[in-house]
Amino acid sequence: MKMTLQHIKDKDEDPLGYNTLKMKMMMMILLAATTLKMKMMVLSATTHGRR
Repeated sequence: MKMTLQHIKDKDEDPLGYNTLKMKMMMMILLAATTLKMKMMVLSATTHGRR
């Protein structure tokens, strides 16, 4: 119980958890964008190859 309270106290003092979450979200968005770009490149390459 004491550890949980300390954890909450630390979170209130320094919103590290929020920053980490924001960082994770940014990474996920970046990863998704990169994957999408790669898929589009592959798709365009295959369509050009067929023509």
